[in-house]
Amino acid sequence: MFMLAPEERGIAGDCVHVLGAAGFALTVGAGLAAIWLPAQLPRVGEMIGYGAIASAVVIYLWDVLRIYRTRKRAVIEAHNRAAVGAFVLLGIATGLGVGFLGSGTLEVGGPVVVFLVLFGWLGGLGLTQLYKIVPFLTWLSRYGSSLGRGAVPRVQDLVKESRSYPWFSSYFLGAFIATLAVLIGWLQAFRACFALMTIATVGLAIEYWRAWRGSYVHPTPAVPAAPPFLSIKEVDRD
Repeated sequence: MFMLAPEERGIAGDCVHVLGAAGFALTVGAGLAAIWLPAQLPRVGEMIGYGAIASAVVIYLWDVLRIYRTRKRAVIEAHNRAAVGAFVLLGIATGLGVGFLGSGTLEVGGPVVVFLVLFGWLGGLGLTQLYKIVPFLTWLSRYGSSLGRGAVPRVQDLVKESRSYPWFSSYFLGAFIATLAVLIGWLQAFRACFALMTIATVGLAIEYWRAWRGSYVHPTPAVPAAPPFLSIKEVDRD
């Protein structure tokens, strides 16, 4: 929407939904079936389910890349730039998941994949999009009714993008290094990186609050609109 990219997802969106839903259904169903059936049959269904989920993620990331490439806006805003970090971490999580599955160590490495998906992709994507959602809703609430009655700020005037980049960078870098720390067994580094992610989240929350308060908007005197149905000469005379 904010990049003015084509809205139609076509077959890519359908494939993501169908493969994702089928993959989760197969993996959950295989786990339940393992209680009553021989272990080999549920294992096959589980592998097929994981393969379907991985395929859905790959198509999803390809579709996201297509959106970025076909956008109409030459310069994209901070929230969409920062969202690239979330998509990169989702790709890393998918690659690690496939690697763990192929080596038979998914039970051990599964928590790492879940961490990247929940905190790296889902949490990171939520934080980046809130950086646009909060100012947009604030603008609608405070200035939407003033359109046509005087000067109003833009949505982007409610935030200061230069202040957000250090927080976004800290969050995604912390998630990435925390993943590496778990893989090499360095738990102290994981705790430090998770603390960094928490601090970055608090910093972004403060920026959301500043946007809601209008801290970056300089008050300008209102310019009243001309009364309707007046001719140009009448407006000049007044």
